[in-house]
Amino acid sequence: MYYLMTAHCTFVGTDDSGKLIQLNFSKENLPRLVRIADIETGCVIKDGALRGFELTPFPGGVSFTMGGKYLCALANSMTLIADRDVLAEWERFTAVAENAAQNITVCKLGSEPNAVLRNFSKYHLGCGGLFIRGFLNIDFYPNVAPDTLYSNHRGIEGANFLNYDLTKGVPGEDDTIELIYHCHFLEHLAYPEARRLLRQAYARLKPGGMMRILVPDLELWIQNYHDNNAAFFDAYRRQSLDNNCDVYKTKAAVFMGMLHGHGHRWGYDYETLHWLLQRVGFGEIRRLLYQESAFAQIIKEMEPYSPLRGMESLCVECTKLIGSRR
Repeated sequence: MYYLMTAHCTFVGTDDSGKLIQLNFSKENLPRLVRIADIETGCVIKDGALRGFELTPFPGGVSFTMGGKYLCALANSMTLIADRDVLAEWERFTAVAENAAQNITVCKLGSEPNAVLRNFSKYHLGCGGLFIRGFLNIDFYPNVAPDTLYSNHRGIEGANFLNYDLTKGVPGEDDTIELIYHCHFLEHLAYPEARRLLRQAYARLKPGGMMRILVPDLELWIQNYHDNNAAFFDAYRRQSLDNNCDVYKTKAAVFMGMLHGHGHRWGYDYETLHWLLQRVGFGEIRRLLYQESAFAQIIKEMEPYSPLRGMESLCVECTKLIGSRR
C-alpha cells in the first residue's frame, strides 16, 4: 500500500478488512501517522520534494507513478489521494463527476458493438492507467460500468477507453485492425487464455497489420539469477516490491515476487513467445528493445520512459502477413 502525506490532506485507502476508509489529518498529527504507517522511503513529501515518485499532470490534478506503475493518485486543491490497491474503487467514485466536468463522451456498446468499434484501427489491450491517444485503450474495472466506451478519457483529447473484460475475447471484427499493442498484460492471463487471446488478435488484424508485445523476460530473470546479479534483483525490489526486504530479502524471493505477484499467471521467454506467435500464424517475428519499434513516431507515447520496463522487458513485434486470412 502506498501513502502520500502533506501538511493538510485526505487519505483514502482500505482497512484490514478491505473496507474503504478516509482519514483527514493536518501537519500536527503527520509525524504520528508516518510512524504508524512505518514509512521509510519513497512516499513522503518533504521540503517540496516527492521522493521516489514521478508526477504526471492531467486536467484537475496530478497522477503519481512509481516505477512506471500508476498509483491512483489525485490532487485537488488540498486533497491528495494515493493507493494503487483502491484504484477500481476510486475510479468508481470519480468517473461520473470527472467525465461530466471534462465533457467526456460516454457510450454503451449495446446490442451492435461492432458499429461503434469500427471507428478504431489501433488497440491497446490491458492498458491500466496508460491511455494512448488514437488507440482504443481496453481494460476492465469491475466497479465501472462494463462494455462502456469513454471518449477523451480523463480529459486527454483522442484517448478512448473501453471498460471491457478481455477474458471474453478481443472485441471487434476480423481483418479490421492495423495495430494491436499490449505491455505487461499477457502474463496476467492463464496460459490457455493467453493462447486464445493471441489467436483472436491475429484474426482481428488486417493482413499486413502488426502486434507489439511486452512481457517480463523469463530468460533474463533466470540468467541474472544464475549469474548472482544482486543489482538486478535490488532494482526490481525497490521499484516493484515496495523495497520490502523483510519479505523479499533473497534473489529467489524477488524472482517469485515477480513471477507469482502482481496478478501474474504465466511466464515467457523469447523461444516460447516466438513459438506461440508462429503457431497462431504470425510472420516477421522479431525481438526489439524497449522504445525500439517500427512505430517510431508514436513509440515514446506507447512506452513512456521507464528504467524498470527497459531493464526487464521482452519486446516482440510480429505481422499478419499479406495474403493471410483466418
